Amino acid sequence: MPSVFRLIAVLCLATAVWSQQPPDSKKPPADPCAAAQSQMEITECWGKLANKAETDLTTLYQKIQKAIQARIASEDSQLKGYEQRALAKLNAAQLAWTHYRDAQCDAAGQQYEGGTIEPSVESGCHKELADQRMKELRDTYAIYLKVK
Repeated sequence: MPSVFRLIAVLCLATAVWSQQPPDSKKPPADPCAAAQSQMEITECWGKLANKAETDLTTLYQKIQKAIQARIASEDSQLKGYEQRALAKLNAAQLAWTHYRDAQCDAAGQQYEGGTIEPSVESGCHKELADQRMKELRDTYAIYLKVK
């Protein structure tokens, strides 16, 4: 009999732990343009979201550039070379990423070529990739983003 009670206790504990787990993170995010009533409104909504994400990305990129440049101006000769290489690599990576973004979003839009949804798909791609790039920049260049 004690083994049955143990089994029941283990099952109850497992159920309690399982019910405390966070919801499935694989759920797609809510559509930020769900309130749009026409394809024109959807396209406009996604265009605005993409523009905001691109602006935020540009602002973050410039902030990191300025932080590195400030360190270059204040560092001694040994660290100056390191910071100069960091700036060069940041710029090269951003240029490569821009080429990738343009090619990827063009390819995504091409799947709907000629359709009214094509611009929305391209804008959604631009927004998603800009958001991802901002996370990459924050992770990679966190040392330059810390407040002194």
